[in-house]
Parts: sequence; C-alpha cells; structure tokens
Amino acid sequence: MLKSTDTSALDALVPVVGQGAQRCLGTMLVFKRQASWQTEQPDVRRSFDLDEPTILKRWERRLGGRIYQVYEYSPEAGWEFFALLEFDDLEAWQNLQQYLDTSGFSTYYAWDIVALGRRMG
Repeated sequence: MLKSTDTSALDALVPVVGQGAQRCLGTMLVFKRQASWQTEQPDVRRSFDLDEPTILKRWERRLGGRIYQVYEYSPEAGWEFFALLEFDDLEAWQNLQQYLDTSGFSTYYAWDIVALGRRMG
C-alpha cells in the first residue's frame, strides 16, 4: 500500500497536469460475498445485505459513491459488485480501507482495487 506521504510513485504513474491542478484520486473497488456470507445467520449479516435497497443506500453513503451489481453474476465469474470512488488524497483512501475492515464489511465481502488514478480535469 502506498503511504499518504509517498506521492512520488503515484506522480510517476499518473502525473499532475498543470500548476495548481486538482489532485483527486479515483479508484475502482470490486467486491463479492465471501463464504462467511452463507454460514452466518441472516439477522446477523442483515446490515451488510446489499440486495436490500435501504442497506445499499446506507453503504453507498459510507463509501461516498454508487455501488453497481455486475449483470449475470455467478461465483465462478469473478466480482459481484463494483464502485467508482474519488478521494482527496491517499490518506483518505487508506482511511476508507481501514473502515471496510473495522466496520465488518471485510468479514462478508472480499474486495480489491482494480484501478487507481488521478482526475484529468
């Protein structure tokens, strides 16, 4: 994981264009239900059930972006959900990663970062 003070690696990958350019970071977060989803009682995992519209909206607010479900999903196909998110800096992104772990989200969902980049304008 990149440290929030280590922008040199990110600058080399996605340089800032122009003086005073906004440095917002964008990422594509992908995730799917883990095996623990099936073994847990429905009332215990309810606050993580993205098929429930009110729970989905709550997690969208927590993530700060929309969550999309992949059409024609099957466990063999790969990721079940994705979200496109923006952050002011790497520290904000790291805070969200920590939140996913401490909130219990990582207990029920395996997740990964598919892409990390800078806003172009």
